[in-house]
Amino acid sequence: MSVSSYQAKTVHFILAVTHALNEIGATWDHVVKTTIFTTRPHDYEIIGATTAEFFGDVPPPAQTLIGVTGLALPEFLIEIEATVVMDE
Repeated sequence: MSVSSYQAKTVHFILAVTHALNEIGATWDHVVKTTIFTTRPHDYEIIGATTAEFFGDVPPPAQTLIGVTGLALPEFLIEIEATVVMDE
């Protein structure tokens, strides 16, 4: 798989998390930690560079990258879980 294809899959999941955040009235500013599950942990530099694009100059949240042998669907190479903290 090419770097651009893997990067595109990473962007797809970042946008999915962004949509979920919007649904609850949150933004990436509310995210305090992300856990990234991937079948390609050796490509952590691609994941890091791609996620950094979404944070710009804002410090990114704490992050854990976990290599796995498979995800919910065989075509998934990455899943992102976000921990959000919001005021009541």
